[in-house]
Amino acid sequence: MQGKHKAILFRVLLILSLIGILPLLAGPGTALGLWEPISGFRMTMQYMTVSIVSAALLLAL
Repeated sequence: MQGKHKAILFRVLLILSLIGILPLLAGPGTALGLWEPISGFRMTMQYMTVSIVSAALLLAL
């Protein structure tokens, strides 16, 4: 039973960690010309909120 809980916790931590790096993708996407600079800025601001929430959850765990 304990192994199952560790596996679930690992998956949750992995997903939260991946969500936490989303703001880092906006800058390179803008530099590569995938989207306009203002879109990259908006993405950073929107994902930063998600990253802060995921960081708080990681700290709580």
